[in-house]
Amino acid sequence: MWRDYFPTAEIFALDNEMSVLEGLKNEPRIYPVFCDQSDQGDLIDIVRRLGGLQFDLIVDDGSHQVAHQALTANTFIPKLLSRQGVYIIEDVMWRKDLYALLPWPAEVRLFDLRRSPDDCLFVIEGGDIY
Repeated sequence: MWRDYFPTAEIFALDNEMSVLEGLKNEPRIYPVFCDQSDQGDLIDIVRRLGGLQFDLIVDDGSHQVAHQALTANTFIPKLLSRQGVYIIEDVMWRKDLYALLPWPAEVRLFDLRRSPDDCLFVIEGGDIY
């Protein structure tokens, strides 16, 4: 989906399931990378391996656990998000808990919480943190 939506983007697809990554390995412009979102060492290793790249869009569609979402954001935002970039955490269920764990302003966008209690996005803009 992301490849089609952003036809010129290079996409780094992080996942902790090898079968997902295997399915992406021959896709043009997609770089599948193993990463366990609950492991700070894995997250730091990703930052190191990306060698100072700055991203205009980072989407966290990972484990949906507040601790993992906060750990990932707090590791990636200061090192990987560009000044004009946007960091999105989707499927947030415990909004107040996550907001308390993030040191940056975040716009919270709610959708139909009757449909799904985690139908919420956190949006953090690079210009608001630098």
